[in-house]
Amino acid sequence: MKHEKQKILAAFDLETSGLDPAVHDIIEIAIVPLNPDFKRSDLPEFTARIKAVHPENADPESLKISGLNPFEGEDIQKVATDITKWMSDNHIERIEAVGHNLRFDLDFFQIKFPSLFRIFSSHFHDSMQLAIIINDISLLQTGKKLFPSVSLRNLKLQLGMEDPVQHRAMDDALDAAELYRRLQTKLIIN
Repeated sequence: MKHEKQKILAAFDLETSGLDPAVHDIIEIAIVPLNPDFKRSDLPEFTARIKAVHPENADPESLKISGLNPFEGEDIQKVATDITKWMSDNHIERIEAVGHNLRFDLDFFQIKFPSLFRIFSSHFHDSMQLAIIINDISLLQTGKKLFPSVSLRNLKLQLGMEDPVQHRAMDDALDAAELYRRLQTKLIIN
């Protein structure tokens, strides 16, 4: 039986060996399919540890934060093949990403996986951008911001998500999806 390819909503996060996609590498990736309510779906997730192409360029502070070794993991070309196979096996055509500060992750992905960047839809759901929009609305309506900081850590605390930021791709992807879901409740549409 032939399955029709689908566009899915998926939590997406990367861990990197630094902040500059021209210099640093992706060292961990997580793509977690979600239902329309931003909760985990039954489709299997994709995760991989990736060996840095240029471990000598790794920023020690970034590595300390994630706790990841840039010398461990799969070759990036194998991971690209694995992503393609995962998508094919699960009949996924495109991914509508959900994450926190997605521009950072999507820029890294585009530079490191240029042949795969087309898998992402131009529509995405960024919890940081949503928090900024909520702050804009709050400023207009009340004269003050609802969220003093839009970092993942601070937003989690402000919305009652007690666990600390893990700085691991799977945990942060799932946190961003839950955060996005909770932020939606702060929007009141008349």
